[in-house]
Amino acid sequence: MSDRNIDDLHPFVAEACRLTIADCQAKLGVTVIATSTRRVFEEQEALYAIGRTTHLDCKPVTESKPGHSWHEYALAWDFAPIIGGKAVYGDEKLIQAIAEIGVSHGLRWGGDAGFVTAGIVDGDHFQMTHGLTIEQALTLYQQGGIQAVWNAFEAATPAS
Repeated sequence: MSDRNIDDLHPFVAEACRLTIADCQAKLGVTVIATSTRRVFEEQEALYAIGRTTHLDCKPVTESKPGHSWHEYALAWDFAPIIGGKAVYGDEKLIQAIAEIGVSHGLRWGGDAGFVTAGIVDGDHFQMTHGLTIEQALTLYQQGGIQAVWNAFEAATPAS
């Protein structure tokens, strides 16, 4: 089961997450929840296997191999708008409005032009990387764990 605890995100990402959720309620009148925050590598491996080596009757649920998801470094979160007590994923106008709010808080949206150009559209995803590449994050993690990734992330944080 994916971690949904916002406190498990890097504090900068957690703050942006909380601000996005609060602004969605205030500006759109929509409750937004975090559906996935930090993932351990084993969970990412299991998710990547779906539709490839396990659950062959399903479509793949992620394009990110283990070590190549920002969730593993607690720098990403997935969301769902809740309307009438149910998660709503097909309302593109609503997702776009949520995306604009998240971007205003320094997050990168999984449906922006860069993701689309790369052939990956992850419309319910936000991340904050401050210019780190996923390869850099993996190398740092292998050398010093999540704290090494977070230290590099913080060192790359733009001045406010």
